[in-house]
Amino acid sequence: MSRARTAAAGGSTAAGESAAAGGRRKTAFRIFFYLLGLLILAFGVILNSKAALGVSPVTSASLTFSMLLHVNLGNITFVHYCVLILIEILLHVHLHRTGRLQGSLKSWLIRDGLQILENFAFTRVMNLFSGLIPDFAADYAGQFFGSIPFRAVILVAGIFVIGFGLTMVLDMRLVPNPPDGFVQAVSDTSGKPLGLTKNLVDVIHVAIAVVIGLVVWHGFPVVNVGTIVAVLGVGRVVALFNYLFKARLDRLTGMGDA
Repeated sequence: MSRARTAAAGGSTAAGESAAAGGRRKTAFRIFFYLLGLLILAFGVILNSKAALGVSPVTSASLTFSMLLHVNLGNITFVHYCVLILIEILLHVHLHRTGRLQGSLKSWLIRDGLQILENFAFTRVMNLFSGLIPDFAADYAGQFFGSIPFRAVILVAGIFVIGFGLTMVLDMRLVPNPPDGFVQAVSDTSGKPLGLTKNLVDVIHVAIAVVIGLVVWHGFPVVNVGTIVAVLGVGRVVALFNYLFKARLDRLTGMGDA
């Protein structure tokens, strides 16, 4: 009887250690795919901007100030996202004071702080890719690689890359990209649906780009057909990626265990 109990206890311990090892492996995969998603997303944002056919709504504001101030897109995006994070922090404090914040204020502020670190790393990678990818319209003017048909291919490729990277970041549910965290905070504060809030935030970013473009350049240098393609296309790519890969990623990362 004693031997049986010892064997059972040993089996239980082994099973527990195996489960713990499996949990650590899944967590490692989760972090890996999150970081890979950020890398892919940064590449897609730069690829999209280098097509010079219009960029996504959030990027349109950053790219406008980048052109206006002659500062590279990565550094301007870092400042832009820090402003969004600051507003997000203020909104979380407001929700806490009004008793509408779900969870502790400390945990939310820690998550907001981690977004600053994520933002710094993300925009450094953007700068790296910006130096590697040419400005197709300017660097290949009069050549096939600078033509509208080729740049249209680059635009579509950028949309697919953005969608894939964004899906990995969102599906891993770790630290959100600042624009996504900002939209969630505004939605929580206003009580408006998340989708509607996202649309309103996009409109504000595009309006900033349009107004500055009209005043400074008398045109729309960053808002073009690519902006519309991004609005319509990224969501479809996210749905396609989840259809093809989400079940596999959930198994690897344990995200489907809950």
